[in-house]
Amino acid sequence: MMKTAGIWAKTGIALGAATLVGVGLSGCGLVDSIKNSTADAWSVTYAVTVTGEGTPSLPAVTFGEAKTRGEDTVTKDLPNLPLVADPATPGSSRWEKTVMVTATRPASIVATPGEGQRATCQILLDGKRQIAAVAGEPGKPVTCEATTPKFD
Repeated sequence: MMKTAGIWAKTGIALGAATLVGVGLSGCGLVDSIKNSTADAWSVTYAVTVTGEGTPSLPAVTFGEAKTRGEDTVTKDLPNLPLVADPATPGSSRWEKTVMVTATRPASIVATPGEGQRATCQILLDGKRQIAAVAGEPGKPVTCEATTPKFD
């Protein structure tokens, strides 16, 4: 009878230790998850205006965004994007995308206009505050880059 009790005691100790290790490991993930969910993040708008010969086109755009709060910026590629006529500037068309970028992390966009066309890019915080703007050369990609600021 003592042998059975000893086996159960050893099994209980092993299961208890395994449970503690599991809780400890998941606790680290839980802390990181809470930290990320409360991290400061900006609403970032990438805007590209295209002007030039023929029908304005935007064959390629690469931009950065965070999948969720607190995460690093990852790059996304989009081909052949639809443009909308820009009423503020006759003869130009515009594309915009609003994403999330964690505070103090990079925001960037590279836009390639159609042949003979010029692209201008902007990065806006909360749709208003410009943190980058660049006008490209005809037919060449244009790049806007900035690090998002800390929250005040």
